[in-house]
Amino acid sequence: MSQEILGTDVSPFYQQVQKEFGKTKAEVCKCVEMLLKWTEEGVRHREAPPINYCLFCIVACNFSLEEVKKRIDMYYYIPLIMPKVYSVHPLSVELLQHSKVTYCVFLPKYTQNCERVIFMQLNPNYQPEEFKHEFVLIQFVHILELILQEAECYNWHIVFDWIGARSEHIKKLNPRVIKDFALCFEEVYANRVASICGINFPPFLDTMLRTIFLPFLSEKLKSKVKICKNTDILFEMFDKSIIPKDFGGEEQSLEELRILMIKKFEDAKAIFDKIQDMANSKVEMPDWFMEFLESCRDFRSFTID
Repeated sequence: MSQEILGTDVSPFYQQVQKEFGKTKAEVCKCVEMLLKWTEEGVRHREAPPINYCLFCIVACNFSLEEVKKRIDMYYYIPLIMPKVYSVHPLSVELLQHSKVTYCVFLPKYTQNCERVIFMQLNPNYQPEEFKHEFVLIQFVHILELILQEAECYNWHIVFDWIGARSEHIKKLNPRVIKDFALCFEEVYANRVASICGINFPPFLDTMLRTIFLPFLSEKLKSKVKICKNTDILFEMFDKSIIPKDFGGEEQSLEELRILMIKKFEDAKAIFDKIQDMANSKVEMPDWFMEFLESCRDFRSFTID
C-alpha cells in the first residue's frame, strides 16, 4: 500500500534523457555499470550507491562520470560532516510529530518531464512554538533520500506553502540551517532543481527572503526561485491531477500523503537505520576525502558538527 506514494505511472526518465542529451537507455545503463564497477573495485565506500541516485547524478552532471564520483563521495560521507541532520531517524517520535507541524511529502505523480514535486507546508493548525526549523531540513533530506533510493527522478520542483507562517516562525530561523540546506542540495543532491516555489507568501517575509535565504543559494538556484502571494502558480506549473485536493487539485490531501509517507518510511526503515548508524559512528573521514573537501568551492561554508 505504501508503494502508492511513489506513483504507479511509468517513468519517462529515459525519454527525457534522449530528448535533452541524445543518449539512449543503453548508453545511460553503461554509465551506471561503470560507476558500480568503480565502487566495487575501490575501497572508498562500504556498498554500491543506489542505482537511481546514479541515474539522477549522471543527468545532473551532464554525463561527466568524474563529477558523478564526487557526488557519490559526498553522498556517503555527508552523515559524518552533518551528524545532527543524518542521525535523526524519520520514524523517531520527534520527527513523526513534526511531520504534522510541517508537512513534507512528495506528490505521487510525475510531471510530463519526469519531475517529482516535493510539497511542504507550515500547518496553520499548529503554533509556532511547535515548529523546529532544523527538523524541516531533516525532513527534506529524508524525502530526497527516499526518492533517490526507490524511484527514477529526472528533476524536481520544491513547493513551500507559507499559509501558516507567522512572525514567530521567522524569529526561530537560524541562517546555519539554510547554509546546511544549500550544502546538502548543491554538493550531495547535485543542485538539480526545476523550481523552488513559495506560495501564499506574505509580505512580511520579503526581508527574510532577501537577507537570510537567497544569499546562501548559488546563482543557479536563485534563478529558479518563484514567489506567489496565492496558489495560482500551481495551476500554471502543474496538471490538476498532480496537485493535492487541499489546493483545488485531484491528488490526495497533504494529511493523507503524510500518512502514506510514514508507511513508506517504515518499508525503508533498514535504509535509514544504516544512515543513522553512519552518522553516529566514530569513523574518521579518510585523508582522500578531506583533500576532496578542501578542493570544493564551498568548503569554507561547510558546517562540520
